[in-house]
Amino acid sequence: MNRSFVRSLGTSFAFAVATASVVAACGTPPPVKEPIKTGGKTVSTNVQPGGAEVKPEAADAFTQAVQEFKKHEEQRDWDDASCSAVSAKFLAAGKAQGDKFPAAHYNAGVTLLRCSKEGDATAEFDIALAEKKALAAASSDPKVKSDPEFHQVWVQKAMIRFRKGDIAGIGEAIETITTKGLDPDGSQNVEAFVSLGLLYRERWNRDPKNPLTTKKDDYGFADDLARAQFWLQNALSINDAFMPAYNQLALFYLDKARHVGKKKAEFSAAMKKDPSLKDKPKADIQTLELGLLVAEEASRRDAGYAGIWNTQGLILLEMNRTSSATKAFAKATEKDGKFFEAWMNYAAINLQFRGWVEAAKGYEKAKDLRPKDYDAKLGYAVAVRGQLDGALTYKDEVARKQGDCTDPEKGGTPACKEITAKAPGIIAEQEGKAKDYFTKANTAYDAARDLDPNRPEAHYNKALLVEKYSFKVDSKITTLMAYEQAEKLYNEFVTKFQGKPEYEKLVKDAKSRAEEAAKSADFEKKAMATPAPAPAPAPAPAGSVVGAPAPSASVKK
Repeated sequence: MNRSFVRSLGTSFAFAVATASVVAACGTPPPVKEPIKTGGKTVSTNVQPGGAEVKPEAADAFTQAVQEFKKHEEQRDWDDASCSAVSAKFLAAGKAQGDKFPAAHYNAGVTLLRCSKEGDATAEFDIALAEKKALAAASSDPKVKSDPEFHQVWVQKAMIRFRKGDIAGIGEAIETITTKGLDPDGSQNVEAFVSLGLLYRERWNRDPKNPLTTKKDDYGFADDLARAQFWLQNALSINDAFMPAYNQLALFYLDKARHVGKKKAEFSAAMKKDPSLKDKPKADIQTLELGLLVAEEASRRDAGYAGIWNTQGLILLEMNRTSSATKAFAKATEKDGKFFEAWMNYAAINLQFRGWVEAAKGYEKAKDLRPKDYDAKLGYAVAVRGQLDGALTYKDEVARKQGDCTDPEKGGTPACKEITAKAPGIIAEQEGKAKDYFTKANTAYDAARDLDPNRPEAHYNKALLVEKYSFKVDSKITTLMAYEQAEKLYNEFVTKFQGKPEYEKLVKDAKSRAEEAAKSADFEKKAMATPAPAPAPAPAPAGSVVGAPAPSASVKK
């Protein structure tokens, strides 16, 4: 699933270069089509587009597949095996119908999307399109003949294109839905409307220089925010229980609050003739409250819908209600343990306030869910480095207390007796933890560098880790070795990223650190080369005068 960076917290510690970004989930997998209901009863032999009757055995197989789908949805336990199994059940219904059952292929594709098998899903969607056209062509109904498209399929294909992540995909997805995805039967357009709301929000946030973003359209809407609001409210007017519509509407209010805040800051800067004021916009609180109201109403309607808790967290964070935001992100992870964005947000907000343990937990979950996500690996490394720093600090504090207790005046106190007895074990434990944390952080930085060698954060942080901690966790590594290795890594960083304007400040800092590491290494070399001072002379015998001439061997008479 594509991910947009909604708010950057710019979190770092001890020179670490790591951005902890709070993110919104972009889109929700679509529901499957269910058996047609008439008078509250499920009809096992339904009429398909084009007038083809559904065979009883096909209808029964289809219904069973829908029930299996719902079971996994409720339990949120989708994996490759269950996706394949449920998809196969829908396809079995299609076989029972004689391979003329487009809804079966559509549902098989929707099921495969649950496990991000977009290539396989696309193949099923293409079959659904072809079968729908064939049924329409064979129909004697002029209305059916005139509309051979399976509009919901085009919505899913558009969103698959969008999730590739490039900016051009947003416009292409909008074009696909507006030209092919809108069903003449308006009641069938809930997903299309929600998808349009999402896409217009995405273009507004990610492609602000695109003239289409602020171009008045045929409906009279002035910009993408107005378009997003229109389509989302229309979706809710059709189905006021469709949670993705609530979720996107709440996110719309978050976007609008930021936009209003930006406009207010620009106005204030102009009135006070202080251009710096426009660089410090604050989201409009009244608009944020509207978004929070929508999110809270949605969570009351369906407390199990994880997406709305993540959105609540985003809005609460924008309102500077950090504690409540953290709880909302945690709630989202509780409702859906595979919710990548929620884990990233939970980790990022804990990282901001040095909650290293919870941050590491969140990033570890996230990187397990998406092994190829750079930010998850980087965040995990930074969080573990925080734990490393904590372990070494605690070890040093215990060692200091232990040293203080060698003072005869303190050694006999109960506190000193306790610390003397416990200190060796505590120190050994913390040294072991520190070494483990170092290894984990180092491995995560290396994995991030391998994943995207052209991003600077992991390269820089790796050098910092080596410089500051390698000799503290491994007795075989001297400070000289640490400084020399760090200097090498900093210089490699400079060589790789210099000349790129966006990294100018970081390159300058890396150069400075390389120079400092070189000076420290030279100091260590000189210290090692300097001969040890001669020992002080033995003390003179008691009663003698130091420096007095030796007594004469002769005896005067």
